[in-house]
Amino acid sequence: MQKQINTNYLAGWLIMVQVFIMVSVIQWIKNAQLYWGLLDEKDKLITALGNNADKSFYISFVYYEFISSVVVCLAMLVSFTMFFKKSRHFPMILIITVILEVAAESISVFVFGSISGYMDQLVQRLVMGVIISICIVVYLIKSERVKLTFVR
Repeated sequence: MQKQINTNYLAGWLIMVQVFIMVSVIQWIKNAQLYWGLLDEKDKLITALGNNADKSFYISFVYYEFISSVVVCLAMLVSFTMFFKKSRHFPMILIITVILEVAAESISVFVFGSISGYMDQLVQRLVMGVIISICIVVYLIKSERVKLTFVR
């Protein structure tokens, strides 16, 4: 006898996908707030850096982090909305969003990591992001519940 999956509820492992999206939104909002604060203090940063050759590169890093935080956060919020609407496009949109998130973290590490001052945290976030993203993508592709709930 085959087990029936009730697609009227967003239950099962889909709850973990929901938690992932909510935690990601919170993380990216915190990141955007941090870099927004640094943008407000940009003049003080420039003064503090003095004649440092990396001054413009550092300011570019702050702008990049703020913009990427806002973009990924908005993409996660779109995914979250599509999740509750049970949109048939949700799995693909979340996969694209997760890839965007990993790409944003990768650029932070490989382009700006040397000047950030906290390379270890950037690498740790990237590695954890890749591992979690792989799990989410595999689940979205392989799960029978996802196919029945969203793809139909």
